[in-house]
Amino acid sequence: MRVRKKFLVALLLLISARTPAAANIIYVDCIGPNDPGAGTFEDPFRRIQDGINAASAGDTVLIRPGIYTGTGNYNLDPQGKSVTIRSSDPNDPSIIAQTIIDPNQQGRGFYIHNHEDANCIVSGLTIRNAYVSSGDNGAGIYCYNCSAVISKCIIRDCVAEGGTGGGICFDYNTATITDCTITGNTAGGYGYGGGIGCRFSSPIIIGCTIRGNNAMITGGGIDCGASEPNILNCIITDNNAAGGGGINCYYPDNTNIINCTIAANTADYFGGGVYCWSEGSVTIKNSIVWANSAPDGEQLGMDFEGMATVTYCDVQGDQADVFDPCELLVWGQGNIGNDPCFALFDTNSDPNLWDFHLQSKYGRWNSTFYRIDFDNSGIINLADFAELASVWLEYGNLREDLDYSGIVGWPDIGLFAQYYLANKFEDGWITDITTSLCIDAGDPNIDWSSEPWPNGKRINIGAYGGTSQASKNGNLADFDVNGTVNLFDLLEFCSKWLDVQEGIVNLNLNGRVDFSDFAIFAQNWLWKKQ
Repeated sequence: MRVRKKFLVALLLLISARTPAAANIIYVDCIGPNDPGAGTFEDPFRRIQDGINAASAGDTVLIRPGIYTGTGNYNLDPQGKSVTIRSSDPNDPSIIAQTIIDPNQQGRGFYIHNHEDANCIVSGLTIRNAYVSSGDNGAGIYCYNCSAVISKCIIRDCVAEGGTGGGICFDYNTATITDCTITGNTAGGYGYGGGIGCRFSSPIIIGCTIRGNNAMITGGGIDCGASEPNILNCIITDNNAAGGGGINCYYPDNTNIINCTIAANTADYFGGGVYCWSEGSVTIKNSIVWANSAPDGEQLGMDFEGMATVTYCDVQGDQADVFDPCELLVWGQGNIGNDPCFALFDTNSDPNLWDFHLQSKYGRWNSTFYRIDFDNSGIINLADFAELASVWLEYGNLREDLDYSGIVGWPDIGLFAQYYLANKFEDGWITDITTSLCIDAGDPNIDWSSEPWPNGKRINIGAYGGTSQASKNGNLADFDVNGTVNLFDLLEFCSKWLDVQEGIVNLNLNGRVDFSDFAIFAQNWLWKKQ
């Protein structure tokens, strides 16, 4: 009997040792009732670092809206833990804008440097006004020797004086950054990488907007040295540097740029859009490089054995405009040099208003509608008006400042009124009088299925190619994309009859091919592309 009891006790101990502890949520609120607080829902910590210190692997440090400044709210260190450090709702842009880490120029936002892996996540925060000096790196976030994930953050108005990466520096690491906005950052003095600096790293940069950053030396938007970054579906615009206004690659380096829009960047000397030199190498595919400026190589500059391979891109001025004294450019197939027909773009206008979606007769994502639909409900109604009214006449970088004037006022009310009661089914997509030649012009070997139907079964060029916001082309009943809806399309439709599927034949998107889809098909019978 005694032996049996000992066996049961040992078994229970073994099970408890192998059962992971339940993940906890540790709360942080800068106006919590007590100092320092206990990290509970009712008694949150007041300082973010206290929340991180209390966290264990798998825990979430949830930061409520507010401005976090002072000791314990900058130079934030995850300490090698697999924790998520996030706002209360990383999917809500207004929450992101209101959850602010402000070092007040006393240090960095985050210092991630203890071998953190992809289970260390920073999400849904605004980091502003960070500062490092004396050649230090990464003012907003410094990732050293880690593989952390940074998502849905705004990193703005940060300065690395004489260092690399005003917004972010990736140093000896393989971190991932997705869906972030990196704007207004500076690498001053002899600085590199105003927005992002990469050194001896292989980061993945996906779906980011990198705008209005400045570097005194190279890489206004992104600077890549001895690195192998993958830059996908990014908008890189209005950045400035002495060399490589948008992106700079050097010493030997292998940078991949796929489905990006690189526009209206400036360089004082070489490579307004992209500069590749000192044995650096860049591959540019399915991308738009347009309206950049520099004395040599307005769109693309190469020198000192820098190499570039360009395929399926829209490059202003074509190959003839590339600065390539060493003749190391590989100008591959599928390149064009036509006006990309952006939805809204004028180099003399406010860059905040630029819209790099591609014009289309068949459907273009309506950015204005989705900016005004504050609660993401799919209809612009009194709830959205209430949010706009809640910040009436307030100044600052506010989502509700629809005209980007710096204050929420009457012009914003006027724009709101134009869309009042609009819904995403009727107004989420709009049509233009022209269709960009960048639509259905990407690499035919790359998967196009993430783009909305109809399309030409070929990925678009530019930052929205391969995404749910890609501009449309053709007719939704033209399944074989031959320019007409005919018997062949009917046969394709009949072959899927009563199938349960999410494919292109399911025209009403209800998950089943039935009579409601046939009614839509009939409305488009014998359509021909003009």
